[in-house]
Amino acid sequence: MARKRNPYSVHPAVAMMRSQVEKVEEKTGRTLPQWIELVRKRGPAGEKERRAWLAKEHGLQRSFAWWIAERASGTSPWGGSDEEYLEQAVRSVDAQYSGPKAALRPIYDRLLELGLSLGKDVRVSPCETMVPFFRKYAFAEVHTSTNTRVDLHLALGDAKPSGRLEKIRTPSGERVGHRIGISSPGEIDGEVERWLRAAYEAGDEARRREVPSEIPAELAAALKGNAKARAFFGTLAPGQKGEWIRFIAEARKPETRAKRVARAMDRLAAGKKTTY
Repeated sequence: MARKRNPYSVHPAVAMMRSQVEKVEEKTGRTLPQWIELVRKRGPAGEKERRAWLAKEHGLQRSFAWWIAERASGTSPWGGSDEEYLEQAVRSVDAQYSGPKAALRPIYDRLLELGLSLGKDVRVSPCETMVPFFRKYAFAEVHTSTNTRVDLHLALGDAKPSGRLEKIRTPSGERVGHRIGISSPGEIDGEVERWLRAAYEAGDEARRREVPSEIPAELAAALKGNAKARAFFGTLAPGQKGEWIRFIAEARKPETRAKRVARAMDRLAAGKKTTY
């Protein structure tokens, strides 16, 4: 019997993580296995405390301290290779739709099928607690919000609530600001399909037309300390600078933003114009 094809794509964070791993010895003087051994032998027990210990006692930058502590604690969701991530992606989705939420799986499967049908450029890259759909940016997210409902979050800009579509509160700069609640596969109707396609078609294009001008503080500080990256960044066109600014600004969590800043420095110093 043929093995079922994995429908997922590698999350952008995996490439960033791998880039960090490749540079850890050069940047810190120790290999990743050496850091993990050190943390487990001499560091505190908790992951949060390990991050603080690595930063304070060993002077590691935030992104290094964060994922070394994750690896040492065995909580890193990304693994070390594309294959490991894709295997973990399947397990993550299975875990999200297990136990009291198992009955929601047909809803997710239908949304996955619908999302992938929108275009060959759609990438679905599961996280631990939700599943985002990407083009250049995430245009939709599937959340198991309760034991009886899946929420489809959508990037629809200033679209007004209509029918089942509602606006939701999001952190500043968050793109995915609408949702539709779905309680059964039968509720994935023409209205859901239209809004999902609208997010697919309009979200990235609208974002590309915007050219943000305010550089995030973390990016500004990193550029100040990296002459090569700063010089190349200065040669970019406004739209290209905007892509880098958005890449940093859209990170929800401090640790994600730190990882993106590190990636930006690596790519800009190497003369790379794009974030990928």
